[in-house]
Amino acid sequence: MQPGSGVPLPSILGLMVCEQIIIDRESNNVSLINCFTTKRLERFPSEPERFALVAFLMGYVGNLQVDVVIRRLDTLDDLFRRPVVLRFADRLASIRLLVRLRCSFPKAGAYEAALETNGEILAQRRIQLT
Repeated sequence: MQPGSGVPLPSILGLMVCEQIIIDRESNNVSLINCFTTKRLERFPSEPERFALVAFLMGYVGNLQVDVVIRRLDTLDDLFRRPVVLRFADRLASIRLLVRLRCSFPKAGAYEAALETNGEILAQRRIQLT
């Protein structure tokens, strides 16, 4: 439920973290390249790393602000946060969220990629950096 509204939140069909996304111009299909949950970086603090978050959502009607978040799991500090407004026209239609980002990581360890709305986590994925 959307906090305080009685409206159910969308279902998440998947959340992936990838090095690259390719969108076919003719079919509009998405190819996810080098998806990862563990990644080796050359040094820490790292240079800004380029990667992408991809999620598929459904089961909602209307506009919904979702925050894309990258956070340290040892301190719960946010390293990256970007609000995105999603527009759902039909409860049964799948919405594709693609976010390309750059983020520096201060040290090796566990991080989280998450989608949140009004402080509630919709989806999360652990990323281990070494």
